[in-house]
Amino acid sequence: IWVVDWPPTKEPRLLVAGGREPAFSPDGRWLACVRGTKAEGGSLWVVEVESGQGIALTDETGQPASPSWGPDGKTIYFDAAPQGQRDLGLLVLERMEPRVEVLFPKPEEVVRGALVVRARLGTPEAPVRTYRLEVGRGARPEHWETIAQGESPSPEEQEFAPWVPKEGGGLFLLRLIVTDAAGDQTTIEFPFYVFGEYGAFYERPTLPTQMVAGRTYTAQVHLRNAGLMTWRTQGPYRVEGSYRWRRASGEVVEPTGLVSPLPQDVASGEEVNLEVQVRAPEEPGDYLLEWELRQGGQMWFSDQGVPPLRLQVAVRPGHAVEYRVYNLPEQMVPGQIYTVDVALRNAGVVAWRGEQPAGMPSTGEEGTTQPVALSYRWEDANGREVEMVPLRTPLPHDVASGQTVRLAAKVRSPSVPGCYVLRWDLVEGEEGWFSQRHGVACLTQPVTVKPLFGMEVLEVKAPSRMFPGQMYVANVRVRNTGALAWRGGEAPAIEVLGEWTGPSPTNRLPAGRMRLPYTVSPGDVVEVALPVQAPGEPGEYWLWVDLQRGGEFRFSAEGNPMGRALVKVGYPTYGVAFQPEKPLTEMSVGQTYSVRLRLRNLGTMTWRSGTEAGSVQVGYHWSTPEGVPLPQEPLFTPLPAQVDFGGEVLVEARVQAPQEAGEYILKWDLFHQGIGWFSEQGCPTLNVPVRVRVIYGVEFLSHDTPAQMVAGQRYRITLKVRNTGVMPWEPQGEGRVTLGYRWLTAAGKEIVPQALGAFLPQRVEMGETVDLVAYVASPEVEGEAILVWDLLQDGKVWFSQKGAASLEVKVQIRR
Repeated sequence: IWVVDWPPTKEPRLLVAGGREPAFSPDGRWLACVRGTKAEGGSLWVVEVESGQGIALTDETGQPASPSWGPDGKTIYFDAAPQGQRDLGLLVLERMEPRVEVLFPKPEEVVRGALVVRARLGTPEAPVRTYRLEVGRGARPEHWETIAQGESPSPEEQEFAPWVPKEGGGLFLLRLIVTDAAGDQTTIEFPFYVFGEYGAFYERPTLPTQMVAGRTYTAQVHLRNAGLMTWRTQGPYRVEGSYRWRRASGEVVEPTGLVSPLPQDVASGEEVNLEVQVRAPEEPGDYLLEWELRQGGQMWFSDQGVPPLRLQVAVRPGHAVEYRVYNLPEQMVPGQIYTVDVALRNAGVVAWRGEQPAGMPSTGEEGTTQPVALSYRWEDANGREVEMVPLRTPLPHDVASGQTVRLAAKVRSPSVPGCYVLRWDLVEGEEGWFSQRHGVACLTQPVTVKPLFGMEVLEVKAPSRMFPGQMYVANVRVRNTGALAWRGGEAPAIEVLGEWTGPSPTNRLPAGRMRLPYTVSPGDVVEVALPVQAPGEPGEYWLWVDLQRGGEFRFSAEGNPMGRALVKVGYPTYGVAFQPEKPLTEMSVGQTYSVRLRLRNLGTMTWRSGTEAGSVQVGYHWSTPEGVPLPQEPLFTPLPAQVDFGGEVLVEARVQAPQEAGEYILKWDLFHQGIGWFSEQGCPTLNVPVRVRVIYGVEFLSHDTPAQMVAGQRYRITLKVRNTGVMPWEPQGEGRVTLGYRWLTAAGKEIVPQALGAFLPQRVEMGETVDLVAYVASPEVEGEAILVWDLLQDGKVWFSQKGAASLEVKVQIRR
């Protein structure tokens, strides 16, 4: 049997002379074969491919053949014919690791001077083929130094060449690796020490593995002098204990700690118990404590290769709290008491004493000296602490380190509305806040304190000039900033109240009042056209706006600021009072309407009729409820006659609705040709909320149109449709509405431009739904098509042409 590398880089190599029927092991290291001729019978062999060394597994009487490896590489199957009858043979290979015994040094032994290793490698029956002896510095060597290696050593006891460390003594690892002829390997590895003058063992330390940050601990360390030098307690070369702290990254936090002097001189080989003191780092975290001896206050024993005592220590805060608050309201009412579900976890080492102590835990640190309670403090928007006595929720029992307690905490909200920060904190005894005494962080949560009835007057828009005793309209926008909704409509509704003050703010005159037109939820804004009567005497006045509940309770009495507007009462040039006979509050998109308005001239200027320069016409402005104007040109309506000061006129004013559906504010105004709007001269507009709806509106709620159809076939389809426009759907007569459809290609090209799907069974008003049964004829085309469902008026006008949405369904047409 020859071995050839592939691709060929070396000459072929004879592996087994007289070998036949080769079989490689699963890992490729071994070759099983039959050696010998068939006439002779042959024997079963196993050969190491790399070295060519092999061993016979059977004699030559069994006539083995066809060897094969098992998947585990430890079993060989073969064909055999013992006593002339062929049978299946099975061999299980058992590998024996080479025998090694190190006589010197023993594990943990101290070596003085040069190291001479004595060992026995192998036995006469199982010799060792190769060996390698290595030494590495430290408990986890980064580099190994080979001090002896060779082949076929004698199994008798022998010594290996002496070795001396290059850079002083300390802790080392000895590693001996031996391999036998079968390729099996044994590795022996253990620590030993090389000490000269300096040598020490730190044993049986009683230092805790968990400490409180900044706290000093007293413990015991047993010392054994393994060096040649006597440890002196006095003089410039005195020996003493100390330590340093390292972070998990290896960074030294404290290079030198508290010093622990020896109680006596310690000669070589002697032992002593030392009481040591260690102060934990101030910052919590995971640390490595390195405690050792030093000489003369400067040189550490580790500088001479002596390993220090290393201890992993978890430094935890003495007092630490983890809060979890479950149901704190984001908004509160002034001066009310709330129950909040709070979970507290003791993340520190010190246990918390409860209201009814059940005995502090026996493990860990001592507990607080006084009972602990959960409390809080309030801060206003400027960070100033609110002066109030907080409520306390005592702990029901002791809480050890790592434990969690759940409380139903009581919290009283501040008495003045505003934005606040609630600072949760624990308190020990009467005034021992954890945040102030132990530096524990509080849990802060923002809270808005709102009164039950709160308001924010956004705008008071009144005419800047008024006639004495005349009626006007002040447009008021108010936001509900309270916790409760404002009831509108019938009594007892919230009222908008107007009052006048002149030079003396204490002398108040009634201006007007009106109920809210509808209920206003918290956070919503309402706009009201408040009728006000100007004071009877000319002068400068403030119009104050407040809200009132039940005829007595005023919102301003709860700290809510009122709105105001400055008005000069006299006889202005421009002045108008609008009196709509029937306000129009609903319109259709883009439609033109006629509204009857009665106008009264409150200014000194005469209103001229007509359309020429200097005439006065009725116009309007559209805006959103938020006050954003719409870019839509108004229609103007000329006055039917001239109107002098104090006169009135009835006008059929025209107005066109916006082009999109929605909620709007219609602001009636007068326009002075060549000059501008009356509102620009300080006159109030008449603001009317208007809801604009579409005329043609349809919503397809459901349908069962099939996704596939056969070309040229007729299908029955059911649909549910809702009328979302203002126009009723007539089932017959003029304006008749039917359900139609059209077919398009996938590219949008018309196949069937118009077809009848179904008649309406009855008249359908705005907001009503109707169930329809339609019949559809599929087109004489093949491939993907689009079926467009739409409503049709008078068989001519598709609703989609008027802005309504049609229903498009993709259908696969097949033959």
